[in-house]
Amino acid sequence: MLHPRPVALLLLPFLCLVVCPLVAQRPGGNLQVFVTLPDDHPSGEQLRVQLISGDSGVQVAETYTDNRGRAQFDRVGVGSYTISISGQTIEATVSDPFQVDERKTTQSISLRVKPISTDANRAGSGASVSAGDLKVPEQASKEFDKATKLMAKQQWPKAIDQLNKALAIYPAYAEAYTNLGVVYAKTGDPVKEREALQKAIVANDHFAPGFVNLARMEIREHNFTDAEAHLKQAAAIDPTEIEVGRHGLLVARGAHRGLLLPQVAAEHGLTREQFLDEACRKALLPREAWRDTETQVFAFTCEVLSEDGVLPRG
Repeated sequence: MLHPRPVALLLLPFLCLVVCPLVAQRPGGNLQVFVTLPDDHPSGEQLRVQLISGDSGVQVAETYTDNRGRAQFDRVGVGSYTISISGQTIEATVSDPFQVDERKTTQSISLRVKPISTDANRAGSGASVSAGDLKVPEQASKEFDKATKLMAKQQWPKAIDQLNKALAIYPAYAEAYTNLGVVYAKTGDPVKEREALQKAIVANDHFAPGFVNLARMEIREHNFTDAEAHLKQAAAIDPTEIEVGRHGLLVARGAHRGLLLPQVAAEHGLTREQFLDEACRKALLPREAWRDTETQVFAFTCEVLSEDGVLPRG
């Protein structure tokens, strides 16, 4: 079984985010988002919809779909963005980058998401299920779902009550703490917002949304160094998210360095664990050194230009 070692994904941009305050953007228009399943029907749950800046990689707004799979962001600044969709019954989905045009008062984007049938199917397909998801009691999950629906309706006090009920059942519920932080942000309580988000990352120190939201707080308060540190932590991914044949690996520990291009795993028929082991061996480290917290493991993608040259993306 793979142990959850953080792997920094080099493609996530977090530099320059501190010099791009949202208030400086030119006003654009409203952005409508339509989310459907492969059969063109909306999901049965209300999905989390995040608007991500294409320039900085920072979340700039968040909302939830209604029962028809629709969501809307108002007065979105001109610029490049992506949309991230997540939920307990679907695979997380990120849109291609798109531009918000100041000449249009309303723009729309449609996204299709894939449902998750069962946890067993996910494990069989090689997708990862976080340990936190597996440990959440069913009743806590139900209270969390109720809170999510209340958040979609902007019923903030009731959402707080439901999230606290979920946390009373399962105190290590990182997602509940993160959503609690979002609600406190909506109600203008930065002290409780920070407290909830800090509890989220204590409950799960690999939970990216908690670090991203803490970074947003630091940016609002002009603590840019702390914001960048949080975003670097948010860039960590579980080794099970490494895609064989798509990601290359760079392993670093002290003076040791080892790099393997994406095609190496495919050409030699390596599994994820074997690919990580071989990257460590290339760095003259023990094969399973990537499991140690002292070892840094970075994932990247690249385009092959010739037999002996590559141009990394990002």
